[in-house]
Amino acid sequence: MLASRGVPRLAAILVALLALAPAARAEGELDLWLEAGGGADTNPARLAGTDGAARGFTSLLGRARLKLEGEGRRAALSLTEAGRLYPTAEGADALASRLEGAARWELGAGLALAASGAATDYRERSGLLDRHALRAEASLAAGRAAWGGALAAGWSLFVPREPSLRPFRSSGPEGWLRLSAAPAEAHRLGAALGASLAGFPGWAALGAPASPSRTDRALLLGLDWSWRGAALLSAGWALTVNRSDARGGDFERHRLTASAAARLPAELTLAARLALQWTHWPDPLLLPASQRLAEGQEALDTVEARLSRPLAGPLEVALVLAWYHADGSAEVPGFRRAVATLALGWRAAAW
Repeated sequence: MLASRGVPRLAAILVALLALAPAARAEGELDLWLEAGGGADTNPARLAGTDGAARGFTSLLGRARLKLEGEGRRAALSLTEAGRLYPTAEGADALASRLEGAARWELGAGLALAASGAATDYRERSGLLDRHALRAEASLAAGRAAWGGALAAGWSLFVPREPSLRPFRSSGPEGWLRLSAAPAEAHRLGAALGASLAGFPGWAALGAPASPSRTDRALLLGLDWSWRGAALLSAGWALTVNRSDARGGDFERHRLTASAAARLPAELTLAARLALQWTHWPDPLLLPASQRLAEGQEALDTVEARLSRPLAGPLEVALVLAWYHADGSAEVPGFRRAVATLALGWRAAAW
């Protein structure tokens, strides 16, 4: 899965970050998680229109997380590999990888330097949605227990691999100002203001009318709240205002998110996540006939819930329900999809 050239390159960088954690008097922790299951998917091919006949699948997920901590330094690295096999849905079999790393150095006087990165890779047997993405960020933070702030700079890359979607390849820098405060016990508020620049080097190959090139500039604003008490709750709102020199590339997008996790009777744990998006295109993007948008360009609504219970020893059983809706912005048909999974998981602390 980690075959794309950018992923191993980022892996080497993240490993180097981990190596900066002090060897002397450092504490390490390695967690392993394996999960196997099966379920039903109403629209594995993401076909336009309403939900269709459900197709069965089997799934396998593996995750390894390494944490290192020393005097004033922390580092973490995680690798997740997941796959689904659809016996009766031709071309829908999928593999996904995600590599994440982060390091933080305390400089004293409330100052800290941090770096993080993530690489994702997704492949389907049909090849229509194959893509990989990279993101890296460095930040300087200042703060105390009740407040904090950070200046961050980063870079991102999005690469669809299906030939007709390669013009949607984009990359560019971004910058952020983030603020946080704890106005009351267990409550935390956050605000973020950012800007990004994305170039599309292959846009001319698309042959879009009156758009021989494309560069997007975006302003981003976010607000969030979290509470850690008898349960874990969070909610957020984000606004993206995108301006493009390609005709029809302008849009405004609102995104609402919420999550919750709580322990229930009978040793049950419930975790849920909600994400809703509204996108307004003043002038829909002009594309050649039959051209599809690259994955991630549409506004996607998501509702997910996971109910889990421990079994004997390190085993856990979980029921996961999910619903997705893409509105198909820019006159591209959207889709609806519901997925139900029953899985058995195994956790171990290897170090």
